[in-house]
Amino acid sequence: MSEDNGEKRISASLIVKGCTSLSLNFGLIGGSKKLNYSDLGLTKHLPKEIVSLGSKKVLPSEKLKPLEDLKSEVTAYLKSIGFLIQGVWHIANSHYDEAKDFLERKEVEFYQLKKELILNIQQITNDWADSVDQKMPELGLGEQIKKGSYNADYLSRQLRMEVLFWDDAEAVASRSLFESIAESASEKYQQYSKSEFQCKKRTCLNTLLSIRKRLIVLNFVDKKASQGAVKRIDDFLNRLPKQGTLEPHKTDLIEIYYFFSNAANIQMLNENYAPTKPKQNNFDINQDDILIAKKQQKVQVNKKVKPRPDVSNSDMFADDFCIF
Repeated sequence: MSEDNGEKRISASLIVKGCTSLSLNFGLIGGSKKLNYSDLGLTKHLPKEIVSLGSKKVLPSEKLKPLEDLKSEVTAYLKSIGFLIQGVWHIANSHYDEAKDFLERKEVEFYQLKKELILNIQQITNDWADSVDQKMPELGLGEQIKKGSYNADYLSRQLRMEVLFWDDAEAVASRSLFESIAESASEKYQQYSKSEFQCKKRTCLNTLLSIRKRLIVLNFVDKKASQGAVKRIDDFLNRLPKQGTLEPHKTDLIEIYYFFSNAANIQMLNENYAPTKPKQNNFDINQDDILIAKKQQKVQVNKKVKPRPDVSNSDMFADDFCIF
């Protein structure tokens, strides 16, 4: 970390001198699942402090070995040109191009292996179950294997190889923060957008308040976007009643959670975010006021007009004038 104008901020020094940093994550499966009592033909559950059930192999090891071998190959390669610190790889800059090419090729290879496994999972499972029944026909385990094996949807979500080069540590930190916030907001959006949901208690705001606090505490990651996001949240909160049910504002609450459920929306905000205030009295400017004012400008009336207190003094006739 370093100091900049008295503020803490993410520093490019997170990248080790002479090295390029990258994160590498694999999602694999072991081919085994935990046994349950029905697998053993038992109806009575025994106390956990006495009995611990083992696992059943629902896929043959050789079908998963290519993915495991690829992971080992990638890890061994990175060890030959770099080192690992708390889950982050640091590779020599002299091998950057070579490493990027190698990892891109291995990603393609990984996802090809994943595709083949998903396409053939049903046949692989059936063949494995039949082979188990042939070895131990008296146990009838084949049907249990078929019922408990992996489906294509699970494999699609679980099997992954993710490589991210930290060419810009600050950009990585910013993206990670906003994606984390988006995940929290998305969860609430999915929950609150259901027709049966009722927003009667003010606990509906808890996640939004938590997001606001995180944006303030971590604003050094991306100060402009964070401050803009906080202003947007405050604008929403200031329109709510100080007490009582929030049910009449349910639609607005859903909308703001929907907005923050997309990390890109947060990144596009900036510290100059200025929400449009609703009209509250006859002195607020409206579209007719704008047209009249522009006409008066063309006539160039010499009489000095006293500026209105509710209009910005800076170029009020510009297309992007502000109302305060």
